[in-house]
Amino acid sequence: MWRLVRLCVWLVFAAACSSAVLPAATPSGATSVTRVAQATSGTTPTTVVFTRGKVEMGDDFYAPQEITVVVGATVTWQITGGENNHDVVSVDGLFRSNVPMSRGVDMFMYTFASPGEYRYLCSFHPAMTGKIIVK
Repeated sequence: MWRLVRLCVWLVFAAACSSAVLPAATPSGATSVTRVAQATSGTTPTTVVFTRGKVEMGDDFYAPQEITVVVGATVTWQITGGENNHDVVSVDGLFRSNVPMSRGVDMFMYTFASPGEYRYLCSFHPAMTGKIIVK
């Protein structure tokens, strides 16, 4: 009986591993799910989709500025450097972090339940913007 169970588990594992294409490197703190090829004229660029992601914040930047995740993914923002105050504010009012976030201590997390594009900014630096694409 255990032999059959092990064989089934091995077959499921082998099938899952053989169909996944994983990237060689991922953006800071992100976990890759799959690569989705997009058809364009003559080339096929790749979009990496994540089950979770991390956006680092510093003086006047979010890194990465844009990240693509799957529905149900949680994205975490944290200040990792610099001296200025920062926060995370959804342009459409969907989410908002502490104002200001404490450097190196606060981590703002939001789970995206619906597909779409979600733009956000820092209320202290309105030119500091980012975007989450949920597929």
